[in-house]
Amino acid sequence: MSESINRQILELPDVPNDPDPPSPLSAWKHYHILKKLENKLHAYLKKTDYKGHLVGLEVTYSVGENSYTLEYGYNYDPTENPRDGGRKDPLTDDLMDEMYDFVSDLIAKHISISDSGFNVQLSASVNQEVSTNGKTCKIATAANCGNAECLGKCRTFRKKNGKWVCQHTVCNKCS
Repeated sequence: MSESINRQILELPDVPNDPDPPSPLSAWKHYHILKKLENKLHAYLKKTDYKGHLVGLEVTYSVGENSYTLEYGYNYDPTENPRDGGRKDPLTDDLMDEMYDFVSDLIAKHISISDSGFNVQLSASVNQEVSTNGKTCKIATAANCGNAECLGKCRTFRKKNGKWVCQHTVCNKCS
C-alpha cells in the first residue's frame, strides 16, 4: 500500500469535542460508561451460563429538554450458537435495577451540571425475539399512568418489549 493511502486510512475526521450547545457529559465519558455497563452485563450473562446473546444496549440521559444517547447493536448468527433450553429472560428486574443504579451513579459522578437535574434511561436486549428490558424515572401523567396516586410525581418506569410501563414506585434518584 502506498504511503498516501496509509495516511488516509489513519486519519480521522476532525470532530469537535463539544457540540453546540456543549453536552454536560463528554461523548467519550458517555461511551466509557456504556462500555463498563456492557462488560458488567456480559459478565453476568456468562456467570449465569446464559446461552443467548446480548444484542442491544442503550444509555440515554436527559438534562432539561436535551437528550444524549449512545447505543450498540450486536450482530450474531443464531445458527452458529443456538440457545438451548426455554425462553427465560435473564434480564431480571433486580438486575436492571442494579445496572440502572450503576449507570446513574457513574453519570452523576462525571456530569458537569450545577444541580442534579438529569434523567437516565437504560435499555438492554437479549436475543431480540426474547425481550427488551429497561428502566427510567419520569413524571407520571394521565397519558403514561392511570394511577391517581402517581400523577405528577416522579415514578419508576420499566420497558418490556418496547413499551414503558409505570411501576407505581417512587424513583430512588428523585426522592
